[in-house]
Amino acid sequence: MPNLRTAYLIASGLAFALSAYLFYPSAATLDARWDTNHEAYSHGYYILLATILLVIRQWRHFKLSDFSPYPPALLALICGCLAWLVAHIGNIRIGEQLMLPFIALCLVYLLAGKFIGQRLTFPILILYTVIPVWDVLNPPLQHITTMVSSSALNLFGVAVYIQGNHISIPAGNFVVASGCSGLNYLLMCVFLSLIYGHLYLHNLKRQLLMLAAGILTGVICNWVRVTSIIAI
Repeated sequence: MPNLRTAYLIASGLAFALSAYLFYPSAATLDARWDTNHEAYSHGYYILLATILLVIRQWRHFKLSDFSPYPPALLALICGCLAWLVAHIGNIRIGEQLMLPFIALCLVYLLAGKFIGQRLTFPILILYTVIPVWDVLNPPLQHITTMVSSSALNLFGVAVYIQGNHISIPAGNFVVASGCSGLNYLLMCVFLSLIYGHLYLHNLKRQLLMLAAGILTGVICNWVRVTSIIAI
């Protein structure tokens, strides 16, 4: 039995290594968004490190668990791989990136079993906070930031004229560009609130309240930042 367990662990490790090799080109496309100081996803490598640390944190549970396949995950894995293949053939980069955490999680369930899969679900899915699908929030965040900042300036007695995302005051003209939408603040606050809720809150209602507080904090911080820059 020990020899059989060792053989299964080696085979599973090889399967993970092969999957990492096959899907690495898709994962490498994230580098362009993560390796920068001026992007909403510039904290991507820190999230990846956090994922690794959260996985290591579960090590004591791995030692107590019997690694055994969980066959129901095979169907989900096949569907995920087919979706990735369609995105790859269609040259839909964001589609490929979206499938990566899902495929990784399905592979964990399939090879390591349901018990370990459940414990690694959060660490793997947290990566979705830095998959660049959230760019769709940029336009509405820009618009809201423009409206709130102009209203705040009016309250302080500053004459404001708005045209699109352009804010004009007697001292000059300002543009609430995509980098000023606050998406970076929002994503980071969402990540921190999710991590705190996962580690210290064990009630779903409290976790959701923490997430809502994180979202609100990220948005308001950006409003204050933009308003302060214009006012100064």
